[in-house]
Amino acid sequence: MLKSKGSAIKERDLFDHYEYIQLSEFYFNSDIYEKLKQVFDGAWEVVKLHDLWEATEGKEKKASLVEKTHAQLRKTRKECGAIEEEIKNYLRLTKT
Repeated sequence: MLKSKGSAIKERDLFDHYEYIQLSEFYFNSDIYEKLKQVFDGAWEVVKLHDLWEATEGKEKKASLVEKTHAQLRKTRKECGAIEEEIKNYLRLTKT
């Protein structure tokens, strides 16, 4: 979802997926669970920064917040891609 919506992700949409993060504790090892929580926290930071940038007056301050938001979004997307591969590998190993 973060990959498709980008910085326009809404708080409600993000928290709709929080249950999956919580359930992952029971389905995956603790390392994967912790990384999934980090991805969620990063996405939450994107939501907060985006909301702050939307409410900010002043071109310079807004530009700074936009840059911070996009930097956090890139970082979180990268983490998301990495954990996606880890989950695929974990599922391959447990399937055999």
